[in-house]
Amino acid sequence: MIYFFLFKKFIKARWIYKKPKHKKFILYDLAHSNYLLNYIKKENTAIYYTRGEEINFFVLYKAIISFGLRNIRKNYKKIFFDYVKPKVVVTMMSNYTAFYELKNEFPNITTIAIQNDLGNENFFKILKNQRKNSFSCDYFLFFSSSFRKMIQRYISVKRKSFIIGSFRNNFHKYKSLNNKKILFISKCNKGQTALNEILLLKQIIKYLIKNKAGKIDISLKTNDLSIINYFKNNLNKDFINIIPKKNNYSLIQKYKNIIFTDSTLGYECLAKGKKIISFGLGSLDKNWCINNGFNPINKFGYPAKFNDNGFCWSNKSSKKDINNLLKSILSMRQSTFDKKIKNIRKKIMDYDPENSKFKRLLCVV
Repeated sequence: MIYFFLFKKFIKARWIYKKPKHKKFILYDLAHSNYLLNYIKKENTAIYYTRGEEINFFVLYKAIISFGLRNIRKNYKKIFFDYVKPKVVVTMMSNYTAFYELKNEFPNITTIAIQNDLGNENFFKILKNQRKNSFSCDYFLFFSSSFRKMIQRYISVKRKSFIIGSFRNNFHKYKSLNNKKILFISKCNKGQTALNEILLLKQIIKYLIKNKAGKIDISLKTNDLSIINYFKNNLNKDFINIIPKKNNYSLIQKYKNIIFTDSTLGYECLAKGKKIISFGLGSLDKNWCINNGFNPINKFGYPAKFNDNGFCWSNKSSKKDINNLLKSILSMRQSTFDKKIKNIRKKIMDYDPENSKFKRLLCVV
């Protein structure tokens, strides 16, 4: 089975027939390399393609000749790193547990992990099942103090950790707006049911119509026509504007009021000073979710702990909660919102304009 999987990877991959050159940096995975290359010179950098998008024929050949087909991925990586001889390895795929094993394999290389999302159940399950101190890195850049506290229970940070918020969010400049436009950030993707979001949006639209509060724009995670049509066919077309998948960071600049349900982008809006409302969708009963094939919801601000209801969030999302939050936040002055959210924001998502802490770290390493 594993050989069939590798064969499919080989067929789809882009092949390189030159020996890897020495570089100062390796980016561990292609994802978000466009952001990192704004701070690290491209000519000093190699990319290690963890998902097999690109395969170096020379490295693969040497791995097979030297070690055979057994543990081919591990041996390929070892030979690739031996040729590149990097001083520093950086990743923005902070959920890849294999990255935290690099320090054991290459103790003289400096490793930097940058948190990229809220994490997933499988990632934390693997961490909890590993023996203590088996995962490590030299530096870790976290969203918040809450994430740092939780993740450092399982991953040993050898040198220093930093609270920076979202690396991608920090790259995009913040614009202060004075409009009343409302954006709903959908989590619905291909293959996921949109029913809960539809029910929530119906109640939001009822409030907007009743209170003459305008329309709501809905940002989707997909361009899938079946999902787009599902939203259009189940909501009042006169009060919605569907926005298919596009550059999220340029989109959110246009809005002052953001509504979301457990979304990294939603928390990035919070870090940027947007007025936000967060609703929990689904059951808070973890056992019920597991038994019925659903993912339990993360409460607002996870892994920080807050009450189920707050001045700009509700984990239960009853009709009364929805109406009360819309009435309060949409009419609230920005200065009032900023005062109320100040201490809460630090526990959820910090903001480091232009990634100044990462720049200073690069000077050190």
